[in-house]
Amino acid sequence: MAAEPIPSGGASLRVDASVDHCADVRRFVRKAAAAAGLTGQALDDLICASDEAVTNAIVHGYRRGPGWVAVEVSSTGDSVAVTVTDAAPWFDPTGVPPPDLDVPFDQRRPGGMGVHLMRQLTDEFSYRSRPGAGNEITLAKRRPVQGEREDPMETRTERVDGDAAILALTGELDASNFESLIEEVRGLYAGGVRRLILDLEGLSYMASSGLVALHAITRILRGEEPPDQEAGWAAFHALGHDVSAGGREANVRLVAPQPSVARILERTGLKDYFAIHPDRAAAIAAL
Repeated sequence: MAAEPIPSGGASLRVDASVDHCADVRRFVRKAAAAAGLTGQALDDLICASDEAVTNAIVHGYRRGPGWVAVEVSSTGDSVAVTVTDAAPWFDPTGVPPPDLDVPFDQRRPGGMGVHLMRQLTDEFSYRSRPGAGNEITLAKRRPVQGEREDPMETRTERVDGDAAILALTGELDASNFESLIEEVRGLYAGGVRRLILDLEGLSYMASSGLVALHAITRILRGEEPPDQEAGWAAFHALGHDVSAGGREANVRLVAPQPSVARILERTGLKDYFAIHPDRAAAIAAL
């Protein structure tokens, strides 16, 4: 699984098709793209788009079955490009229509969340089918700026008052750990928690699977079973119905999301559905 230099002057990495390798891919893209001169928000965006492409290949292309995904980072003029290759059945994501973010969640077409982020976060998003079988997606971002991160997700819980608690997240939330976050909240609910403050100040990265976790958390705290976690946009239909009927989610409040996380919430139309507070004190006062 080590990165390999390639003749074009870039670098490549090949991993087994498992979400457990998503963090390895992000670290590889971060290091290789930074070495190619990409920094700051542009680097954050390319890492997120690459993570979505790899996750889509693993979860939807191979359907979590055996396979491989190759990632190549190269420099092209004033841009840094990431090419994601797999041997899964042919699928052209560039043909997926963008979601209408003005339409309530419960009326949106299922699927396409990861593709929407790939399209929104890059300057180039192209597809090529591989002869015989397999897919090749190219994502590119123009230079410059600066940023970095690479921690696994960790959580810390603090009971506040009565049925309220604070759950602080640090590191990176992605397809490899979002289910563990959901299960942790199930445990809090079983222990009497009904209102939750999610402190996101230490969360440096959130993939679209993190949005699925947010929705599942809201349903759990209402004593309801969340929708199928593999269902993409469909996992937001019930939430869309709830917020359109009663405004913002009342049981879950977000604290201090970092810019890269706030952008994901905004790009997917979820920013207005959660109360977002600048610090814990403000969130506790609102509860």
